[in-house]
Parts: sequence; C-alpha cells; structure tokens
Amino acid sequence: MQNMNAQCRKAYVSVNLDVDKEGAIHPRFIRWDNGLVFQIDQILYKCRATSKKVGGGGIRYDEQYADLSRRLDEAVQRKVKFAEAMSEDNKWLTLMKSVSGAEKLSQDLVDESVELVKVHEDSSIELVMKYGDIYALTIQSIKEVQEAM
Repeated sequence: MQNMNAQCRKAYVSVNLDVDKEGAIHPRFIRWDNGLVFQIDQILYKCRATSKKVGGGGIRYDEQYADLSRRLDEAVQRKVKFAEAMSEDNKWLTLMKSVSGAEKLSQDLVDESVELVKVHEDSSIELVMKYGDIYALTIQSIKEVQEAM
C-alpha cells in the first residue's frame, strides 16, 4: 500500500502505442525521463478518470502503474548496488587491478592478496583470499543486473 501522505505531482511520460482499425489505443511501452523503458504486456484495468490531487483528466491505468512503479524501484536499487560494487572504493577490485600485471608469484603478491593459507591433514591446501566477502557481493550485484536484462 502506498503512503497516503506522499506528495503527489503530475508527471508526463513518453508512451509508445498502437491504434487499431477501430481507433482503440493500446499502450506498448512507457519511457521514463531517466531512460528506463518498460514494456506493457497486458492492460489489467482501464477507465476515464480525473485527479483530485493534481488536477487534470485522462485514461487511468492503475494496476499497470503499480507494477511499473515496483519494477522501477527494483531497478533503481540494483543500479545503486551495482554502482557501489563497481566503485573505486571496492577493495577487491582495487586489489585485482594492483596484481593484474604480475607475471610470477612473489611474496609481496601473496601478502597483498592472500588472507590465510590452510593446510589440511590430507595435504590439500586451501587459500582464503582477502576481501572474499566483497568479491561475493560484487559477483552477486553483477548477476542481478544480468538477470534483469
């Protein structure tokens, strides 16, 4: 449920639409000012309406707007997380850039990138890399953006 105390404002957005032989209008895409484009798969509810809060009148697509608003909020959240994950403050990315030109393993390289070396009873070795938690968040952010496309 939306906040009833939220400030309302009229906002015009670009809409791509089709007009059939009988003159009926079928919206296909909504383009927000920030460049996001949403495809309209199905019109769930359509009626003539006036706005008591911001004035004016027209055709209202309530259910479709709620879904688009939710999707827009999710996209903005993904964008923020992605920007944080890819920022210059990302210690894992900074580390990878600093060691990317290495041609051989050196003690300095190990000291920079390895948090812990575990030697198990079966003689296997496990490396715990520095900033592994940040790496996991970076990979998760990239996956979320890819899935949204």
